[in-house]
Amino acid sequence: MKYDESLRTPEVRLKEAEQVGAQLRTLRIARGMTQSETAARAGVSRSTAVLLEQGDESRTLSQVLRYLHALEPGLTLAGLLKDQSAAVRVFNEAPRVQRVHKPKASTGRKAEKDPYDF
Repeated sequence: MKYDESLRTPEVRLKEAEQVGAQLRTLRIARGMTQSETAARAGVSRSTAVLLEQGDESRTLSQVLRYLHALEPGLTLAGLLKDQSAAVRVFNEAPRVQRVHKPKASTGRKAEKDPYDF
């Protein structure tokens, strides 16, 4: 039977778990890898990879370390926490490309509302 670890874990530690998950996600994106690819390399399921990146506190330390090793074998957990990954530094320093949506040209007809425009 599994227990809900969040009930037994102090709030500050839950926040730390979320931060570790966010750093793993950033590292994965910086390395240009998919969750599926990283999960396969780490020997975990994709659903576990999702939970790791969300900072799920019930994931094991072994899973976190294997996922980290799959992303950057030379990087330690302490190095991840201290932002010592060169890939992440380059990723964070790179200029961000923003998509610009041009307004649709008027055809004189009443345009239909875009169902994806919220």
